[in-house]
Amino acid sequence: MAQRLLTQNRVGIRTSNMSKRVRENIAGRTVALLLLTAGAVVGGQTKSYTPEPHASTDRPLLKIDLRKYGYEPYWSGVLDPLSLAFTEDNGVLVAWSKFDDPHADRKINTSTPVPSHLSALILDTSSGKIERSGQWPSSYFDATIGPLGKQSFAACLGDRIQLLSNEFGVIQSQVLSPPNTCNEIRMSPRRELFSVQTRAGSSLLDARTFRPIAAWSSEEVFNVHFTDSLLVGLCKPDFGLCLRKIDEPWHPFHPDGIGQHINTFRTRGPIFVNDSTLAIVDLQEMSVVTLDGVLLFRVDLPKKFSFSRVATSVGGDKFACIETRMRGSAALDMEFVADDHIVVYDLHEKRATYTHKLNGGSPWIPPFMEHRSRVALSHDSSLLAILDDGILEVYKVPAE
Repeated sequence: MAQRLLTQNRVGIRTSNMSKRVRENIAGRTVALLLLTAGAVVGGQTKSYTPEPHASTDRPLLKIDLRKYGYEPYWSGVLDPLSLAFTEDNGVLVAWSKFDDPHADRKINTSTPVPSHLSALILDTSSGKIERSGQWPSSYFDATIGPLGKQSFAACLGDRIQLLSNEFGVIQSQVLSPPNTCNEIRMSPRRELFSVQTRAGSSLLDARTFRPIAAWSSEEVFNVHFTDSLLVGLCKPDFGLCLRKIDEPWHPFHPDGIGQHINTFRTRGPIFVNDSTLAIVDLQEMSVVTLDGVLLFRVDLPKKFSFSRVATSVGGDKFACIETRMRGSAALDMEFVADDHIVVYDLHEKRATYTHKLNGGSPWIPPFMEHRSRVALSHDSSLLAILDDGILEVYKVPAE
């Protein structure tokens, strides 16, 4: 699952910190920003922006408020520990963490042990009924779960990793040696391998046996993604794109049309969208390339827009990306980055084929809340799941 892969720092200050006078002056105002489709002049040259389809107006196939199952949203503008993914039979897996002590400090550092538990549901996308559910204790608040291979799941529970059956029974459990903790699980496109990030570094494990396949340290490379046979990342000291086979050292990767020195504070990629294709994302630019270094297509966004979190599908024909927009006013020192819409890209068509508008929040309209959405694609890319502020929605993605 690639669902928590991508985060974005907020810019400016929270609207909740605005003075009462400023709030009163701007309350009720609405500002409509038009997405620029014409070229913009940059450095004396015209830069064209990649067109996107009009946002879909389709009603969701499913809409559920997860609060009725015990989920409690974190706070405005924060990506709390949520898991969102599709199972092999197109059920929707949703999971969240909760403190055992309801009075615990919600802003506690994620590296601080705190008794918590992870709750997970699998919902039928047609009826919304719960197909199965589970709950597991965790020594840390940042606990996650995701589908692996066929009819199994991996759970990251602080000081241990568990392999779970299709019915959420424990198949295997591995305790991590202190002070290591499991705070993130990342999976290959086919979900046959998964990585676990700990304080000591990252390890790539076989999904069925937990057998170590490879390892790397943040001292040499970061932002690593992988298939069942290859790894890609940004290698130090120059932070250039690098690639390696499972049992070989890192080497530079030079695809067509990609700068080799990526600004580490801007990059969102590289990400395997299937076993042979990479999406390399750098703020307002995205290049989709093959492992042979061939550029399939490139996407350029207008000013104030940028790429954020990416969701892939097991089938590998499509992937989705959240685009954010800078909202607010720099003059009033009230700007923040808000989720704006989701775009689905078709690798065969080499273009965007579907968009969906998101509720990213506004600094002008109460309750001045910033939203951070989660997104997931089904195995065959026919369904899109969106989770925002406790509301789960599932949409049909057109075949074309």
